[in-house]
Amino acid sequence: MSSVNQRKRLGYQKMFKTIYDKIYGVQKSTREYYVLAHRVYEWLLVHDPNYTKDYNYETVLEAIQTIFEFILGLLDMFEAPPSLLRTVIYYSEKYVSKVGIIHNEIFNLILMSTIVSLKFWPENIYVENIIFADIFEIPNKDINIMERNFLTGVNYHLNIKEEDVNSFLSSIDYESKSLTKKLTKITTSSYPNPTRHLNALFHFLFQCYFLKTVTFVY
Repeated sequence: MSSVNQRKRLGYQKMFKTIYDKIYGVQKSTREYYVLAHRVYEWLLVHDPNYTKDYNYETVLEAIQTIFEFILGLLDMFEAPPSLLRTVIYYSEKYVSKVGIIHNEIFNLILMSTIVSLKFWPENIYVENIIFADIFEIPNKDINIMERNFLTGVNYHLNIKEEDVNSFLSSIDYESKSLTKKLTKITTSSYPNPTRHLNALFHFLFQCYFLKTVTFVY
């Protein structure tokens, strides 16, 4: 890597860290933030049930919320509203419903959905994949491949109405209320090794697996 590219990479990382430290936890107390995080957990219940058996609900939810904080930092960095997170998860849900998901694909899935959302929705925002590659130290070619996989997974259907997203939020809010009561009855004390479950964060954040490809037949 040239010295110029190295300085750019460090500059993006420093900018992101400053923003991340500033906004961390600001949205965490909102109902919408919790409901969206809970929905991601539900993907794992369906598509990666063994993982949810190995790690308790609160710890996995904390890992998901850590990913959300990264995404909210990116939205702020590009001067997009935090409410765009709902669109990010809406697109991610479309991908998961077609392709499925496992725990160590979650971060890359939501990151790709964020990149696509930033490119498609806010006006006057210039987005380059190399910026995300520099911030998270993921090869840019991998970002490009995963973005194409993501777009294929959602069948390139990005046009949505606000009513669609609001309806999605209402439905998952209703579903989360009953399921949360069951899940929170399982406490950390039920697990013999709490430290192991804290390591769930690292499975989400630092194991970067490619998103699966999907081929549609018409």
